[in-house]
Amino acid sequence: MQMQLLRFCVGLFFAAVALALSPSVAEAHCDSLQGPVVADARLALERGDASTALRWVRKENEAEIRAIFKQVLAARGEGDAAKALQQGSVKELAQQMAAAASAGIQKRFAAAVERKKHADDSIEAGREYVEAYVEFIHFVEGIHRLATRGASHQHPE
Repeated sequence: MQMQLLRFCVGLFFAAVALALSPSVAEAHCDSLQGPVVADARLALERGDASTALRWVRKENEAEIRAIFKQVLAARGEGDAAKALQQGSVKELAQQMAAAASAGIQKRFAAAVERKKHADDSIEAGREYVEAYVEFIHFVEGIHRLATRGASHQHPE
């Protein structure tokens, strides 16, 4: 049942991205599962970051796609955890989660370090640094809090 839900949610994400395309792009690039739109959607799911897929989406549809993406990631995580329980091993899941956390930390750290170099150039550059700094700190704190205190029992809507 979990895997069926996961497949449905991933399919829903691909369909939502395809539907959010402008008509001319949709006709040119959505004809196959091997096309660049689906490839970018898959990459977005692998990275846990919708940005790659959002380049194909009209701005007015971005919020809707982000919401669907968030739901798909939640369902995907539940599917991975259920798979680990079925297989009786958490090793692969722990490695995947550690890699995702590490990639997220490194990405945000690099952005903060880069923006810090230019923080004194202008008020706007300073604001960009502060935004990257806060994103990095909150991300690390969130991972630490989750790792040391556990998750709440609330499900995303």
